[in-house]
Amino acid sequence: GGEARAARRRLAWALAHSAEGRAAGHLGRAKALLQALLEEEGPGSADRHETLYLLAVAHFRLGEYARARWRAREALELVPEMRQALALKLQAEEELACEGLIGLGLVGGAVMLGVSVAAAFARSSRPERRR
Repeated sequence: GGEARAARRRLAWALAHSAEGRAAGHLGRAKALLQALLEEEGPGSADRHETLYLLAVAHFRLGEYARARWRAREALELVPEMRQALALKLQAEEELACEGLIGLGLVGGAVMLGVSVAAAFARSSRPERRR
């Protein structure tokens, strides 16, 4: 019933915020518990926004920033004034932007390396001119 769900949500909160987190497998357990709670609660549950927020926390701590943003956005759709969900959504968006910039930098570096290798290969494969 309701008390058992509340107890599982508290356990999921503790696991999602655990200092050991990923290393101890706590974040994975939190995700599994919270996803099961979402299925049990259904769309009309009064506590659904809390479950979505905690799931966003677990995703964020696992480095799954797009999923964290998605779950935080879902929580905000239910309770638009939920400041924790808004802060987490913005933080996830910042992380995604940083990952995008790093990705662009890596792609740009790979392109420059490829151009340099191609230029060196082109120079070395030209026949030498004799005078």
